[in-house]
Amino acid sequence: MSEIPLLEEKPLTNPEALNELKKVIDRLQAQGAPIPLLLTRTYDYLKRFSKIPYERVGEVKEFLRSKGLREESIIMIVNICPKTVDELRPLLELEDKTLETSVAEEISNFMSQYCVEKTGK
Repeated sequence: MSEIPLLEEKPLTNPEALNELKKVIDRLQAQGAPIPLLLTRTYDYLKRFSKIPYERVGEVKEFLRSKGLREESIIMIVNICPKTVDELRPLLELEDKTLETSVAEEISNFMSQYCVEKTGK
């Protein structure tokens, strides 16, 4: 595979990465270029493990930012989609403060509305 220049580096959620990778694959297909196996496998992985539709990620991230969470925590929460406070707490280890239980419950309730369960492959 030819060397691709790095234009920007930023952390992405799984749905955002899936969207970007889909653009790359579509561009390669339009050029008639073969799709490298690594891209195909990464695409399949992201498709399988993206738990929030790409169109809703911005809304979810804004809600989590409004709770004062760091970007790293937000990305982990979007990727894992905790639906209970017990599932959420370990994802908040990077935070400088401890969230009140009521805020953690609000976040987990919010996330359970947005997360899509996928079954099987």
